[in-house]
Amino acid sequence: MCCKGYDSFIDFLKGICILLIILTHCISPELKLAIGFPFWGSLAVPIFLIIQVFHFYKKGVDEAKTDFSKVWRRVARPFFIVEFVLFALWLYNDCVTNAFALPTFKDSLFMLAGGPGSYYPWIYIQFAFFLPLFKPLLKIRLIYTFIAFLIISQFSEIICKLSDMPEWIYRLTFFRYVFLVFLGFLLATKGYVLKWTTVLMSVISLASVFFFTYTKIDCAPFFYNVEAWSTCHWICYIYISFLAIVGLKYVFLYIQNTVITTHIKLIGIYSYEIYLFQLVYFTYISEYVNNCLSIIGNSMMNIIVSVILCVVPVYIYKKMKTVLKRKIRNSSHNYSS
Repeated sequence: MCCKGYDSFIDFLKGICILLIILTHCISPELKLAIGFPFWGSLAVPIFLIIQVFHFYKKGVDEAKTDFSKVWRRVARPFFIVEFVLFALWLYNDCVTNAFALPTFKDSLFMLAGGPGSYYPWIYIQFAFFLPLFKPLLKIRLIYTFIAFLIISQFSEIICKLSDMPEWIYRLTFFRYVFLVFLGFLLATKGYVLKWTTVLMSVISLASVFFFTYTKIDCAPFFYNVEAWSTCHWICYIYISFLAIVGLKYVFLYIQNTVITTHIKLIGIYSYEIYLFQLVYFTYISEYVNNCLSIIGNSMMNIIVSVILCVVPVYIYKKMKTVLKRKIRNSSHNYSS
């Protein structure tokens, strides 16, 4: 990735990842295991977080700082608006269904992070807060930095397991992604290079994904292993950083001048808006779409329709917004003239 100026590969990565997130919410757990989805489909959120860390450290550790006003404006505020709308709809439906019984605090808190994948902005905000605090660890020798993050990550796994942390709390905390700080920093400062050591580590990482998702071996207390987060361990992220991102880079270079790449990059540019809209879609709309498509009985059609309905409305919204801004700018220019 380019540390200076615009790098279109980042938008390509984001486009691929947001499409994978939509697929994640379309496919049943049984089908995911059958098609090997944990190996290629679960890399979306880790890559988004690696990109966040990359942007934070790409100008150097000493220059790195969090612009909380930008975090609020671009990430937190739009997310909270969507979540409060979803919460209001859920509260209304729940009260009507249960004869206006008040929801529990746990239910209310959960719905403020409701919707498929709604934990991501909470993780993003925690990363924005904690990334500056990791700077001292990133100024020592790289091998010691690696060891430090490995210890922190493994210790976090053990603490989460021994404390019997409820899954709904674990879902909203950044502990399982701490090792991505090291991998994102490595990308920003050294880049990812395929050599025998990184390939070997990636193979071990892929083996760990198989172990955590396809076997029933209990790794307590060393890993907090539940089905929904079976690939969210530090060792599972290594292949994503090297094999996946480097592999996608080669794919991008091969097809970068094609129409499909142009659209994937545009999807990447709109990825956060698409993410927010898919929260609404999979919370309140997808059920009705599934019922309509059940007549056909084709799961592939459900995937295609879901991708279209999550992406196209954002395309139209962004296009209309651009046209409206242009008209306002032109009218104000004509008025001043």
